[in-house]
Parts: sequence; C-alpha cells; structure tokens
Amino acid sequence: MSHCPPEEWLFDVATGADASSVAFLVACHLELCPACTRTVRELRISGGELLAALQDGPTELQDVERALMGRLDGAPTAPVDVPFDPVFPRPVTAWLGPSATAPWRRIVPGIQRIDLDRGSRTFLLCFAPGVRPPAHRHVGLERTLVLDGGYRDFRHGEFRRGFVQIVGDEVHEQVMDDDGCIALFVNDGPLIPTTWLGRVASWFVET
Repeated sequence: MSHCPPEEWLFDVATGADASSVAFLVACHLELCPACTRTVRELRISGGELLAALQDGPTELQDVERALMGRLDGAPTAPVDVPFDPVFPRPVTAWLGPSATAPWRRIVPGIQRIDLDRGSRTFLLCFAPGVRPPAHRHVGLERTLVLDGGYRDFRHGEFRRGFVQIVGDEVHEQVMDDDGCIALFVNDGPLIPTTWLGRVASWFVET
C-alpha cells in the first residue's frame, strides 16, 4: 500500500495545472517526502517540452509552492523565505506562522482544529495521545497528510509523518499514537458518523 499521493496529483502540481486544496496538500507532502520530490523533478525533466510551453508554470519546488499559494483562496500571496518549523511544512508555516503559536481551537476534548478555507473542508486537526475518534465515513474523498506523530487505521495500518491516506465512502476508525497526531485534511464533503457518539462529536467538528 502506497503512503504517497497518486502520480497524477504530483504531475498536476509539477506543471501548475492544479491550484486546489489537494495541490496544497501535495505541496506539503513534497516537503516531507524525498521520493515524491524526486518524482516531481523527473516529471519536469521528462515533460520538459510541455513545461516550456506553460509560460506561467513553476520551475522549482519553491516556485511550485509560490505559484500555488498565490492562487489559493485566502492564502498568503508571497510565501518567501519561510523559516524552518519542526512540525509544519513550509506552505502551512507561510499560511499560519510557526506551529508553536498556531491558532488552535478546541472542538471536543482531545481534539483541536484550524480551518484553512471558508468552506471548512481544508483544515488541520491536533489529536491528543491515544484519542480514538468514533467510526465514520465521508461524502466523497477524505485526504489526510500526517504532519506530526501518527495514528493506526484499523483497516489500513500505520500512518506516520509525511504519509498520505486517501479514503472514500467506507467506514473507518483510527487510534492516535502515544505522542498524539497533527494532520492536514482535505475533504470533498462532510463526515458521516456511524455511531451515536460520533453523531454528537461531528456536530462540533463540522461547525
């Protein structure tokens, strides 16, 4: 099982063809995955003639990030010279500032959240150690990028820093690691709880 985004997502980011929240997640993943960064570079080399025809296309990884951030709704316009952060990839740091001062808001005990778009479909969650969110499914896809710590999905295994999980319309359940977990989420639609406790918790998560 791959823990990286599909190659077509990498290609869309490399060529500047995608400026969606999905591309934002991919750009963050590239900061944490040398293998996918190499793939993006190889795609740029192999598609050199195509890229040359894209006059506004980015030429380096940081240029990819700058072009993307400049086109995302609500994103900072010039993520240049962003300092290293031990938790947040550069695109997130450019948006929110350092992880140590991030504007988390508590939504339920053990879970904090930061929204990154007006539709609340792109957001960060910070889970306390050992938290076990209720079983749930989603409308469309749920895309998760682990930024710190990790979790175990009972159907799909372990996920650590830099890993991407893509889940469709299936019931799944996780438990957070002993050091907790911070993750970036890009969802197509709302969370659909499958338990009574989950229905109560989802009211807070979706508001």
